[in-house]
Amino acid sequence: MRANHAIQRDMFRALPGQAQTLMNRRNLFGRCKDGSELAVEISLAGLSLDGVEHILVTVTDVTERSLSEALLRASERRLRLALDAARAGTWEWFIDSNNHFWSDELWGLYGLPPDGEIPSSETWWQTIDPDDLDRVIVTVTEARNTASAFETEWRVMLPPDAPPRWLLCRGQPVFDDAGRLTSYIGIVLDVTERRLGEEHRRQSEEMLATILDNVGAYIYIKDVDYRYTYANREVCALFGAEREDVVGKTDDVFFDAPTAARLRDNDSRVIEGGERIELEETNRDVHSGQSRSFLSVKLPLRREDGAIYALCGISTDITERKLAEEQLRMLSTAVEQNPGSIVLTDLDARILYVNAAFEQVSGYTLDEVRGRNPRLMQSGQTPPEVFRQMWQALTRGDSWRGELINRRRNGDVYVEWAVISPVRRADGSISHYLCINREITEEKRIEQELERYRLHLESLVEERTRELALAKDAAESASRAKSAFLANMSHEIRTPLNAVLGMAHIMRREGVSAQQAEQLDKIDSAAQHLLGVINDILDLSKIEAEKFLLEDSEFALDNIVSGVASMLNERVSAKGLRMELNIESLPTLVRGDATRFTQAILNLASNAVKFTEQGTVSLGARVLERRDGRVKLRVEVRDSGVGVPPEVLPKLFGAFEQGDASNTRKYGGTGLGLAITRRLAELMGGEAGAESTRGVGSTFWFTAWVGVGRSVNTQSGLPSEAGQADMILRRDFAGAHVLLVEDEPVNQEVARLFLLDVGLDVAIAGNGAVAVDMLREAPFDLILMDMQMPEMDGLEATRRIRLLPGRETVPIVAMTANAFAEDRAQCMAAGMDDFLSKPVEPDRLFTTILRWLRRGSVKPSQ
Repeated sequence: MRANHAIQRDMFRALPGQAQTLMNRRNLFGRCKDGSELAVEISLAGLSLDGVEHILVTVTDVTERSLSEALLRASERRLRLALDAARAGTWEWFIDSNNHFWSDELWGLYGLPPDGEIPSSETWWQTIDPDDLDRVIVTVTEARNTASAFETEWRVMLPPDAPPRWLLCRGQPVFDDAGRLTSYIGIVLDVTERRLGEEHRRQSEEMLATILDNVGAYIYIKDVDYRYTYANREVCALFGAEREDVVGKTDDVFFDAPTAARLRDNDSRVIEGGERIELEETNRDVHSGQSRSFLSVKLPLRREDGAIYALCGISTDITERKLAEEQLRMLSTAVEQNPGSIVLTDLDARILYVNAAFEQVSGYTLDEVRGRNPRLMQSGQTPPEVFRQMWQALTRGDSWRGELINRRRNGDVYVEWAVISPVRRADGSISHYLCINREITEEKRIEQELERYRLHLESLVEERTRELALAKDAAESASRAKSAFLANMSHEIRTPLNAVLGMAHIMRREGVSAQQAEQLDKIDSAAQHLLGVINDILDLSKIEAEKFLLEDSEFALDNIVSGVASMLNERVSAKGLRMELNIESLPTLVRGDATRFTQAILNLASNAVKFTEQGTVSLGARVLERRDGRVKLRVEVRDSGVGVPPEVLPKLFGAFEQGDASNTRKYGGTGLGLAITRRLAELMGGEAGAESTRGVGSTFWFTAWVGVGRSVNTQSGLPSEAGQADMILRRDFAGAHVLLVEDEPVNQEVARLFLLDVGLDVAIAGNGAVAVDMLREAPFDLILMDMQMPEMDGLEATRRIRLLPGRETVPIVAMTANAFAEDRAQCMAAGMDDFLSKPVEPDRLFTTILRWLRRGSVKPSQ
């Protein structure tokens, strides 16, 4: 036993109770006979034998166990040294009791004093940055629920001025023999330096990526399989793809087959041959088909052993530069081949460049004029004022234009038109002067000769102008004579027609035999035919003289077409024909000249009835187009008549043209109806035409633009009184005083009988002077006024009547054979209220009289 064992033996003898406690299962070292030490475990126990107290000593060889414990202690020391070196702390979490053990190092890592808090999960949570807390709790909780290991990182809550600290925690579950989770043990490492290094590396990578993305070049890396492993933003933009969609792809995806093959050949020189190459590449995009040019530098990337593992390429887009170079070549070619002389000088007017045209015109070569002033070509004939103005403009920085008289190298004088402009740098300062000249020597000679011709022509023009003025006066005189003739002819025909139609109407009303009625119908038909002829002639004359005015009023399209059908109903029935209507229903009225629209349809429909012996006549109207509150209408008239030969069809719409102009023709007519229809269609913004098949039938049509009026459902007004005006006059206005101003006796008689027939009191004045005198003496409820009368015409009479006291508002209605629009305008200007052209139909006369008597609220008792 070692020496200290003797001390322990003495203690046991002196203090057996205390020694028993101290010496129970003690580990000691004994010495063997050979002098080596032996690790033993000694247990002491009291033993009484025969009344004598003995000590029972049990000695156990624990050499192997002692060695294991020594190794364990050494391992613990090494672990402690490793934890100290890594600034690591250890911990243990007992699941059942929820108690925690933290090493001293762990308290320091958490920034807590070791005696200030009780180790627990809540204490741990308080040390974690709030931004990381939820993530850490979720990680630990999920590991606890699944009895699995976990690893998590977080930032420690430290004072604001303290440097940041990142900790890494690893935990391992501990199970008992039954496989039940009893605890977690783990370590916490300070990974601040690693995280800061990673952050620094990330920032460096981001900075490098930012630089590469903004360097303005296309930078990429390809591996030995020619796949992209990196592409900067410019490359991605070129491909129209995100970076992750580019990486791993080859050029076949982004370029057409020929381009991809050329790129592969170039890349193989780098990857397989190890070359560093610089070359121009033209790439064609597989999607857009656009071609671009690049200046590319490609070099191999090598490992430490020299093996090539990738290719790095840097490409610069030179498309614009190539275009600029091409444009520069084109510009240079254009300047050199320009037919005008081009001279470039410095600010001191020393010649720097001239083109081939200059050499050809002046006779000087570039070598002969380089560095010299353009004055060497002056002839002395250019006025000095021209040069002063030129330099004043150039000094101001403006361009100058003017003529220069120069001398060629061989002494010949020539004239040039010169444009001299300052050439400016990017900052606006002037660096050169550019002069572009065009020789005009021949032009000046021609100009002088033309000036002589011009002076001679002026005298000829003056003479011709006088002749044209005389011809114009003659033409205007003829036009006036024509208009006067037509107006007079109209008046002279309408006046007796008024009497003929009026008398026929009166005779029919007074009662006639059947034979007489038939004869009166023939008189009426002949008179209406004559009236239609004169109306057509006047209409055509007014259209050709551009004096035809269209009215603007609302009307229903279907009513117009139906009305035309009604007008022709008797003729259609007499011939045994069938009339069909095909009208597009419109929700609104239309605005236009209803009378002329009706006239155009009636002309076409009348012809269809005239030339159809059996079958059908169809009237149709529909909308072709709508635009800006207007509609384009197409009216068609189809018939199953005789048809028109193809050679005749183009002539039908000409004035006075007929399909059959022979003396033996079957159908009569003036040939004006279709011509007027076409002119009316053109006045309404449309056109007219026809299609026909001989023996099958024809389709005549016209188009017209009309405005959109009110809705059909919003029409308002009194119930129609057409054909009832005579009865209303007899009932409501019998005895009303009417003054008839008319010089022609027969027309006096016709009008008087019409008026008496509806119960009106009629007085007659033979001219305007008599009418004025009669109105001075007595009032009248209405005046019917002729225009052309001896002594005083109707216009002058109207003006004088309006000056009479109490006669300012008496209704005055023109009833005249003057049927031109200007006649109506003159009547309105003189002070008349309405206009009736002769011959006057009784219904129209009665309707007009009724309207004006109603406005004056005339009562017979008055």
